[in-house]
Amino acid sequence: METDEASFKLNVVIPPNAKATIYFPSDYNRPPVKIGSGAYEFSVKK
Repeated sequence: METDEASFKLNVVIPPNAKATIYFPSDYNRPPVKIGSGAYEFSVKK
């Protein structure tokens, strides 16, 4: 995870046949995201 005061970038790899829920820090005011297997990149700004 890369971060600065106004944004962050998160790279996630979920293995085959698996699911995950991504929770963002509360000060970014984003709801959780449910994802399936694969590679993901999240870039979030305040």
